[in-house]
Amino acid sequence: MRAQIRQNPIISNDYTKPIYQRQAQAAKVRSIGGFIMWSTALTAYLLDVINFDNFAYASIAVLYMIFINPPALWILKRIKNTNFADFFTYFISVLEIIGITAIIHSFGGIEAAFLLPIYAAAIAYVGPMEARKKPYIIALLINICFLSLLHLEHFGILRTIKVNPDYFMPWNYQLAIMTTVVPMFFIVAFISSYTVQLLKNNREKLSRQNEDLRLALIKANESERLKSEFLANISHELRTPLHAIIGFSDLLNNHYLGELNNKQKDSVKDINSSGKHLLAIINDLLDISKMEAGKMEIDISQTNLKMLLENSLNLFGSMTQNNGIKLLSDIVDCPEIIPADERMIRQVLYNLLSNATKFTPEGGSIKVSAHHLSRSNSKWITKKGEVLSLPLFNEEDKIDCRQLVRISVADTGIGLKKEYMKLIFNPFVQVDGSKSRRYQGTGLGLSLSKQFIELHKGSIWVESEGEDKGCTFHFVIPV
Repeated sequence: MRAQIRQNPIISNDYTKPIYQRQAQAAKVRSIGGFIMWSTALTAYLLDVINFDNFAYASIAVLYMIFINPPALWILKRIKNTNFADFFTYFISVLEIIGITAIIHSFGGIEAAFLLPIYAAAIAYVGPMEARKKPYIIALLINICFLSLLHLEHFGILRTIKVNPDYFMPWNYQLAIMTTVVPMFFIVAFISSYTVQLLKNNREKLSRQNEDLRLALIKANESERLKSEFLANISHELRTPLHAIIGFSDLLNNHYLGELNNKQKDSVKDINSSGKHLLAIINDLLDISKMEAGKMEIDISQTNLKMLLENSLNLFGSMTQNNGIKLLSDIVDCPEIIPADERMIRQVLYNLLSNATKFTPEGGSIKVSAHHLSRSNSKWITKKGEVLSLPLFNEEDKIDCRQLVRISVADTGIGLKKEYMKLIFNPFVQVDGSKSRRYQGTGLGLSLSKQFIELHKGSIWVESEGEDKGCTFHFVIPV
């Protein structure tokens, strides 16, 4: 099969079409370039810079370069064999070089050395369009034509059509110019070929990188799908038995299944609290996965914020009292009803109060405050006229509204170093990440809180004067 292909490389015009298109483009360039050269010659003749012979021969050469294009393209279009089509392009290049040489001859041969850049342009032009070897072949053909022109003029076979009749260059000078020009054209060919190869390598590298990125995106999407399926299965397979464990432990704890002794009661309470803790972790993981997948939906409704705060305070009241912690509040200035996702705001309050309770030692205090803020002259003012400072927001998450509610949870606990104030809002990040750390947790609460607040187009941040000086978490949402 391979031998057959080599004997008859290509029999379809579809394979020679790119060659024809490249040559058609080159023909346009030759025609436009020829017209520009003829216009220049006409201008020089009208200004009496060149004589009529120079203009006449230049016009013939330009017409030749233009009129060789239609028959050459007509023949090339009907060639079906790619090898022969490629060979024919060299024949077209030879015709073009002869035309350029004729133009140089019409301006005096060696006297027209200023036209040599046209040769260099012909070499550089084929670099991006043809194979790497072609610039060198074109350079060789140009050198042959140019040297032949000079020798034919020197030996009188061709009449030199001088622009300046008094101009004369000795033969040894002409030889010196030829010696310089020959390697110069090969240098141009090398630069053209090498540059094209670099561009080709870069294109191939970019193509490989794009393909790698495409495959990576496919793998990422597949991983995301598998993760979603896994989490859905985890949600069902783990939460179902957990609800059973929590439910039956509640029944045992409330003596619906008979009386328990003190040791059994303690064990049942541990089972119940551990089950609820595990369920909360699973719910947090599911929420984080939904956030990362962009599938978390916010359900805005008219939420009674003051009642939500009071319920949260009541929930943690007994816990803080048992730990010897004072729980204080300042929610008189809090708006009654706000547009928000009640479940998310409740979760944020629970996470902040839970952290404050966990990190505040016995004898400390926790204070929850809420204020309705109005903007006036770039300042945020409470209903009582007190000016509260808010941190500067980035343009991408700048709160653009006139009314805010700011909720703060302040404690007298272990505090934070300045470098940890932004890190703690990242998933699974804890200040003490060792296995033997004193304070347990998954590091998901604050990350979830941040994302819940940002879904409300709000912002959350923390303030602390340092270790053992307590923390104050603030979050604001538009109302």
